[in-house]
Amino acid sequence: MAGPLPLAPLNHLTMLTGYVDPAERSIACPNQDVVYGVGSLALDVSPVVVQVPDFGDRFWVYQGVDLRTDSFVQIGKMYGSTPGFYLLVGPNWKGEVPKGITRVFRASSKDLALRDGSLTIHVQAAAPSDPMQRANWLPAPTGEFSLYIRAYWPGVEILEGSWTPPPVRKAK
Repeated sequence: MAGPLPLAPLNHLTMLTGYVDPAERSIACPNQDVVYGVGSLALDVSPVVVQVPDFGDRFWVYQGVDLRTDSFVQIGKMYGSTPGFYLLVGPNWKGEVPKGITRVFRASSKDLALRDGSLTIHVQAAAPSDPMQRANWLPAPTGEFSLYIRAYWPGVEILEGSWTPPPVRKAK
């Protein structure tokens, strides 16, 4: 995420340090008394450890979702979570849990983004039979149609005009 929201390297978190502009739509219903953090995780590349401090009696929650926005992390006051270190792993992770980990959360679905940050979207009339392809399916009319790309939180490359969209290939 870029623009008015902070940007962090892959598998790192960053915190929003200012007020949320009322026009911002990355946060559905922003509150000015809430601290927001964000990060993109590639759990197929490596697991991530999240440290949770002692928040005392205050309400707090960490939300972790995959690219389909399916929640797979339940860390927060409402879950009875305690301060500690929480391990977030991908669905195929088979490593050893490090000493001192409070709990492990496994993503329920394979990361749909590729390691280079790209995403294959299947634009077609019929739903793909493969469940992973269906997760990235955009229904389209039969026959010819126009395809448009809308860039939310555009990076410098888009704003300066040096970025070109990826090729669209017709499936065989």
